[in-house]
Amino acid sequence: MRTNPDDEGIRLAKRVAADTGCSRREAELLIENGAVRVDGQRVEVPQARVRDGQQVEVDRDARPEPVQVVTIVLNKPPKIAFDAPVARLLFADRRAADDTSQRPTLQRHFANQRCLTPLETGAGGLIVFTQDPRIERKLVEDAGLMECEV
Repeated sequence: MRTNPDDEGIRLAKRVAADTGCSRREAELLIENGAVRVDGQRVEVPQARVRDGQQVEVDRDARPEPVQVVTIVLNKPPKIAFDAPVARLLFADRRAADDTSQRPTLQRHFANQRCLTPLETGAGGLIVFTQDPRIERKLVEDAGLMECEV
């Protein structure tokens, strides 16, 4: 027996496009940027399904722009093993107190992060993760010029 395909709802991107009058690509960008909530929960996947009864909200000041690559800097204390994925170590409440960016922390920010400054377990200091090839190239090229205490 086949189920009614309407019971599964429609793609979130299609619903956002219909509700806001933007193109589907613009709707996908809004969703990927974390600017869309379904029943109060942020949804970052344009393919997510929504039903007619669900409330879909788009942040008022949101703009359909590509998700920016991010660089994450952590201060690793000495004698702490650092073998966990970066996503498990970072949370929105661990942002710098003076961070005024107002940008949501997205799951996409943790994908494809490369650790550029690994430290041994006994060492402490800054660890840099990045998705940005320009920052990766700069840090790798200048690695010999960085000051390190032993």
